[in-house]
Amino acid sequence: MLQPLVRRSWAPTGQTPLLYQWESHDKLSAIGTISVSPIRHRLGLYFDIQDTNICTDDFEAFVAALLEHFRRGIILVIDRWPVHHWAARRLQRRFCRRIQIEWLPAYAPELNAVEGVW
Repeated sequence: MLQPLVRRSWAPTGQTPLLYQWESHDKLSAIGTISVSPIRHRLGLYFDIQDTNICTDDFEAFVAALLEHFRRGIILVIDRWPVHHWAARRLQRRFCRRIQIEWLPAYAPELNAVEGVW
């Protein structure tokens, strides 16, 4: 959400603090991946930003676009978000020879390298 988060404020004793803020309820959703070249050992960042929530179709389209770029196929390491579960099934049926899916352990955001990007 693109809203300011104010938890505390202070003011001189006896004076009520006035907080001026931007009142917008806009939202951005980001999807991204980090790639590692097996030969050159270089990192790449691929991402997309949308103004709606990411759904299974969006995730599937994002991975399909990655597969167009990486012609030999990919090993996709993903967390256990429900959108990823549904899309993984569809992707394995659609690209069974070009995609291998590996799951991160539950509740381990420190192992998800793309979390550091956001």
